[in-house]
Amino acid sequence: MQNAVRTGRVRILGVSIPSTAFPDAPIITTDVPGYDNVSWFGMFAPRGTSRDVVTRIRDDVAAVLKLPDVKRRLLDIGGEPGGTTPEECAARVRNEIAKWQKVAKAAGIKPQ
Repeated sequence: MQNAVRTGRVRILGVSIPSTAFPDAPIITTDVPGYDNVSWFGMFAPRGTSRDVVTRIRDDVAAVLKLPDVKRRLLDIGGEPGGTTPEECAARVRNEIAKWQKVAKAAGIKPQ
C-alpha cells in the first residue's frame, strides 16, 4: 500500500485513526463527526482454553509483531501492529457487536 501511495497509483482520502504508515493522511472523524469504523484483526481460541495457553499465544504473537521485518511489512500494507489483553479483545468484540446491531436495526436489516 505504501508503495502504491508513493508512486501515485493510490491516493488516500482519509484514515479512521492516526496512522503510523500514513502520518499525513487526513483523519476521517475530523470531517465526519461520529464516524467509527476501524479494521482490526484478532486471534481467538475455543471457550475453555486454559489461561496459560491463551497467555503464551498472546505473548508469542506480541513478540512476532515487534520483529522489525514483520512490523515493516504490516506498515507497508497499511497495518498498525499492536496488541491487547484477552479482556480488552473481549470488550472490543462486545462493543463491535453492539455497534453493528444498532446499525443493522437502523437500516432495517433483520437477523437471520
